[in-house]
Amino acid sequence: MRKRLSIVLTALCALFISCGGGLSQEGTGSISMDAGRVAKYLGQHANHSAIVYNKKNGNVVEGLDFIPPIKQEMKVGLSTIGSYTTSTEIVYSQKVTDIDSAAEFEEAMEQFYIECFGKTITLEEIPVGSRIRVKAVLTISELIDEEEFRKKLPSGYTEAEIKELLELAAEAMDTMTYSIEGSSDLFKVHSGSNSVTIRMNLGGDEEEGGTWVNPIFTDDYNHPILLWNGREAENILKYDGSDSLTVDTANSIPYSLGGQLYSHIEEGLSINEASLPIPSSDYSDPVFCFADNNLYWVAGEEIYEINYLTSTKTELGIKEKLKTITEFSNKLAQYDDSMILITSITYYNDSLYFPLQITKSTGFDYGHYFVKWNLNTDNLIYCEINEFYNWKTQFITLINDETYLIKLQSGDVCKIKLTESDTALSLDEDNKVMCNMDFTYKASDIQLMGNTLYIACYVYQDSTDNPSTYLDANGVRYNVISTGGIAKVDLTGDFELSDWSNGEKYLGLYLGNYYYNVGTWEEPVYELNSEKTPMTPPKTQDKKYFYGARKFIARRPDDNILVVADDGVYMDIENPITAESKKVVENKNRVVTVNLLDESISAVDVNVCFNATAVRGTKFGIGD
Repeated sequence: MRKRLSIVLTALCALFISCGGGLSQEGTGSISMDAGRVAKYLGQHANHSAIVYNKKNGNVVEGLDFIPPIKQEMKVGLSTIGSYTTSTEIVYSQKVTDIDSAAEFEEAMEQFYIECFGKTITLEEIPVGSRIRVKAVLTISELIDEEEFRKKLPSGYTEAEIKELLELAAEAMDTMTYSIEGSSDLFKVHSGSNSVTIRMNLGGDEEEGGTWVNPIFTDDYNHPILLWNGREAENILKYDGSDSLTVDTANSIPYSLGGQLYSHIEEGLSINEASLPIPSSDYSDPVFCFADNNLYWVAGEEIYEINYLTSTKTELGIKEKLKTITEFSNKLAQYDDSMILITSITYYNDSLYFPLQITKSTGFDYGHYFVKWNLNTDNLIYCEINEFYNWKTQFITLINDETYLIKLQSGDVCKIKLTESDTALSLDEDNKVMCNMDFTYKASDIQLMGNTLYIACYVYQDSTDNPSTYLDANGVRYNVISTGGIAKVDLTGDFELSDWSNGEKYLGLYLGNYYYNVGTWEEPVYELNSEKTPMTPPKTQDKKYFYGARKFIARRPDDNILVVADDGVYMDIENPITAESKKVVENKNRVVTVNLLDESISAVDVNVCFNATAVRGTKFGIGD
C-alpha cells in the first residue's frame, strides 16, 4: 500500500518583489526574486491535509517485479504576458519515501525550501516600455524516479521498451502535478530592475476583497524597515454589561519596549530581541530619520547615529556641541536641570536639521530654535522660531530652485522659505504657505519622494462620543472608526492636495455606511446611513485599506515604494457586542507597502505594538 498526498489550494497569495532601478525609457529592464522565499511563501498556503489512499499491489506494471520509485519535484517559474514574452524557471527534485502524513509531506517541502533559498530567479532583457504582466508559478510534482527505475530494471530492455514502461508506471502510480500561480497588474517596464506585486486569487470576488493572503517583502539591506514596540501592553476591551466597554486587564497582551531594523517583513514577525541601542523609554513616540547607511534617532538629549549595515552606534554629542555656542551655553548653565528637547529630525546634504527647545524638567521655555548641523564640517547654525510645540516632522527640499522647509505641526502641513549661509540660517515664518488639509483626517507623518510630498493620515473613534451612536444597552449594533490613508502634494504646483488616479484625495481610506439609532434610547431602532463616512474596513477588504496610517518606516525610491506603520483596531460591525464576548476589539499592527506606480497597497500583520490601542475613555475610543 502506498499513501499519497493531494494538495488542495485554498488561498490568494500576494508577493511583493523589491528591486532597484530608475525610470529611464531606454534600454532593458529586469525582474528578480529569491526562489526559496517565493517557494516557501506560496507553498505554505497550500493545504497538505487532504490525503488520498491508493492501494497498490506488488506488480503495478505488467512484467515488473517492483513498485516504481517516486520522486518529488518543485519548480519556481517566472514569465511575462503582454507585448513582450519571456520565461525562466528553477527546478529542484528529491527522492520521496515513506510519506504517510501531511506533516511528513510538509517536512519534505521544507527541504526544498532550504535547498533553493538564496537562489535568484530573474527575467532579463525586457525592452523598456513593454506593457506586461508577470506570472509567478510554484509547481509541485510527483514523478517516476527514472534513474532509480532504470537501476531496478533487468537487462535486455530496449530504449523504446523502457520509455513505454515508464509511461505505464506513471499511469499506474497515478502521479500528479499541482501548481499555484498568479499574475501582477499590467505595468510599463522601466530601465533597470522593476518592482511588481503578484496576486494569486484562487477563490473569492476580488471586488469584495477575495481571499487575501498577506504579502512578503524581499530583502533590501539598503532601505531597511523599522519596527518597534511603543507600549508595554495592548488593551483588550470587553462589554461591561451596560452601555459601554471596559479594559479587560487580565487578557491584555504584554510587549517589551524596543525596536529593530529588518531587510524584509513577513507575516506575524515579532521583535524577539530588540537590537537598536536605544533606551526603552524613547519608543513611545520615536523620533528618527534615515540617511545613506545610517539611522538617526533622537533619544533623551542625544542624537544617535546607527549604521544599519554594521549595527554600530555613535553618540553625536549634540548637547556638548551646543555648549560651545554662547546662545545655548548661557541658557543651559542657568539652571542645574536645564535640558534640550528635539521633537523631529531630518537629513539633507550631509546635515541634520531639527527644531530645538531649551527647557527644564518642570517645563519652562528658555527659547526655541531651528538648527542645521553639518556633520562633515561640524558647523552648526541656527535661528529663533515662533512655533515649536507639536512639531512632528519636516523635510528640506528645493522647489523651483529655492530651498524650503516642509513641516508637519499640530496637524498642519506648511512650507516655509529657508535661507542659509555658512554662518546664518533664517525661516520666513510670516509668509508660510499652508496646505489645504481636510481636518476630518489627522495628519501623522510626512515623507518626500522626488517632487511629491506624501502625508500619512488617520481618523480614530473619539473616546467622548455619545455611546448611543455606537453601543446600546442590549449590544445590538455599534460602529467603529479606525481608518486612514495617504494624501499627496505635488510640490511643483500649488501647495494643495492632489488627486490619485481614482479621483480621491486619500489612498487606502475606507468609507462605509454606519448604523445609527432612529428610535429612542429605551427602544432603539438601528438603520444604515446612506451617506458614506470613514470607518473600520471590513475584514474581507482590509488588505486594500488602512486602519490608521501613522508613520513612514521606510522608503524605497528605486522601486517607488513607501512603507507605512498601520496602527488601529478592528471591530466587526455585523456582529453585536454581548456580555459573553471574549474579545470584542482586535488591535491591528500592520506593515503596509504603497506602490506609487500602480497606486496599490499590500498589508502584513506583524506581532508588534506600535503606539495606538483601544482605550476606555469617557465612553470608548482609540488612543496612543
